[in-house]
Amino acid sequence: MSDQPERRLAAIVMADVVGYSGLIQRDEVGTRALFQKLEKNFFGPVSRMYKGRIIKTMGDAFLMEFSSVLNAVTCAVELQKQMH
Repeated sequence: MSDQPERRLAAIVMADVVGYSGLIQRDEVGTRALFQKLEKNFFGPVSRMYKGRIIKTMGDAFLMEFSSVLNAVTCAVELQKQMH
């Protein structure tokens, strides 16, 4: 057995919410609640649909990991389409 760490390829998608700072200034509690709802009911399910997962949230951003570049790009496009 080797002491080398296991290597794997990953495609990373970083998504953030446009206008989040303004929304927070107007309604911090409501904006945070909406963001949590989006994570649970939108970003999470859509990323899983493309065999990805959310690995971290940061304020108004999601960091998602995919094992396929095609799935990562397709997911990113789908997120943009549905957010409009």
